[in-house]
Amino acid sequence: MPDLQGAYLSLLGLSVGDSLGNVLTFESRARLESRDLPSGPWSYTDDTEMALSVYEQLSDTGEINQDRLSTAFAIRYNPQRGYGTGARRLMQEIGSARPGAWRSLARNLFYGQGSYGNGAAMRIAPLGAFFCQDYELCREQARLSAEVTHYHPEGVAGAVAVAMAAAYTRNEKAWSRDHFFDTILEYTPHGETRSGIIKAREIPESIDCHEAAEVLGNGDLVTSQDTVPFCLWSASITPDDFQETFWRTIVVGGDQDTNCAITCGIVAARTQPPAEWLERREPLPDEFNSVHHNRSESNPGTS
Repeated sequence: MPDLQGAYLSLLGLSVGDSLGNVLTFESRARLESRDLPSGPWSYTDDTEMALSVYEQLSDTGEINQDRLSTAFAIRYNPQRGYGTGARRLMQEIGSARPGAWRSLARNLFYGQGSYGNGAAMRIAPLGAFFCQDYELCREQARLSAEVTHYHPEGVAGAVAVAMAAAYTRNEKAWSRDHFFDTILEYTPHGETRSGIIKAREIPESIDCHEAAEVLGNGDLVTSQDTVPFCLWSASITPDDFQETFWRTIVVGGDQDTNCAITCGIVAARTQPPAEWLERREPLPDEFNSVHHNRSESNPGTS
């Protein structure tokens, strides 16, 4: 049975991680290690903007329809939210093209290989929480969501891995770090992203996060392969401590808002950010703060 409440909670965590990660980007390591919160509002980026479209479709129809999702991405597109070059081009082309044109447009990105950026992974955690009780369906729906913008197998693999991480975190009450990684690896397609996740599984929880990022990447290349393994390593350590997970993730630098959106979206399926953090985050659109929230509260675990 779909879990809309879990998807909403994951969306909240994703948006907080994204927005706080955004305002702290380029801060010094000393400032990050001091853990001083900046004043609000914390503005969110394309990570949250696109996650809103994913959540909205799940809330309205209970599944991903690629044509509708591509249209929703294009309608919600706001160039001020920090979209990458490929994503800006794709959103503009989808917005002016015939329905279904996303298929050829997404495939033709980057000289016909499709995008293997981290953009499909950054928005997917709420979907994982939504389908947390059916792992096979979760994998398939994550693939459908990813292909709309990231047709390269690595882009898809990153989205599947993060969705499975959120699904496990939401569904499994008795936490097991080994089982967390085993579940992700069971459903993630073979390739560089999966190989990085295998490395992440073997890196001890006790190792310094900077050392882990040196091995796994920190998203500086803005690719799935360079982003998802570290995010999963970070999320696996303190799944019941949102704040600790956030600070461990952001301090390594790289694509900080996306790293934090991914990691916080995963752990928020299990534990929520502090109320103060939610209050300082830029408000989500009214329809997400009222209609969808009320629906998830009145019908927990249903679509």
